[in-house]
Amino acid sequence: TTTTTTSSTTTTTTRAPIDVGVSSALVVAAASATCATTSLKALWCWGDAATAQLGAAPTADPVRVEVVSTQGAVSVAVGGSHSCAIAATGTAHCWGSNAQGQLCASDTEDRFSNGPAPAVDLSEIVVGVALGEVHSCFHAASGLVYCVGSNSVGQIGLGPEVAQVVANATLPAVLLGNHRVA
Repeated sequence: TTTTTTSSTTTTTTRAPIDVGVSSALVVAAASATCATTSLKALWCWGDAATAQLGAAPTADPVRVEVVSTQGAVSVAVGGSHSCAIAATGTAHCWGSNAQGQLCASDTEDRFSNGPAPAVDLSEIVVGVALGEVHSCFHAASGLVYCVGSNSVGQIGLGPEVAQVVANATLPAVLLGNHRVA
């Protein structure tokens, strides 16, 4: 408990731990949502779910998010309006707003995950994921980085003439210069 006194006002703040049942392995947060993986590879999220980035309705209580994998989630990322997790099998699963194609789906339909979160089709094992406000980048085991979503300021590594990328069979890798790719 922390007590702060300013002038004639006293504010008391109590900090309580978020109980997800077992120890947390990874905790990530964005402006209005937080997610954590546990040591047992379960995935929990809490906060504002206005765009379904929690996989459920808005709540201050942790909500378990189902990831399509019997081996569970090993990593998670939270963006401005969407979230993604990497399953122990190396597949990425994303849910929430897809207005700019940031879920790496073949359309711009939002994905509200009240059941298992849908898998991203990259045809590669995913080892990392990073999310922005309305874009996502997936780091594949091959070393390539695939980015989708809004490219309004070049954030997915393409020239400014490309406004957004929605996943398809020819998703471009990010070029780093000198003939290197990420």
